[in-house]
Amino acid sequence: MGMLDQADWGVFKRSETWKAFGVAVVLFGAIAYAGLSLFDSMDEIFESDAEPAPIPEIIIQSLNRTGIEENYTNSDGEIRLSEMRGDVIILDLMAHDCS
Repeated sequence: MGMLDQADWGVFKRSETWKAFGVAVVLFGAIAYAGLSLFDSMDEIFESDAEPAPIPEIIIQSLNRTGIEENYTNSDGEIRLSEMRGDVIILDLMAHDCS
């Protein structure tokens, strides 16, 4: 006995099922329209078409992790964002010290 044999296909013959489906379609359409129109108005507030502003120079002390940071650190053991200009950077601002 497979999964399809165990399903109650008779539910599609009931009018309540199709009424609920119609209500779901109308609500989904209304919520989608409201969400899209809201985000369209937010576009002007956040100026997503504007040129990105440069971030200030950030200097991070290396944790001296072999194989991870050695491609990004300079001779002083610092990681400078200005040396990575043009690259995609994901900053993880977790603390590295528990004390």
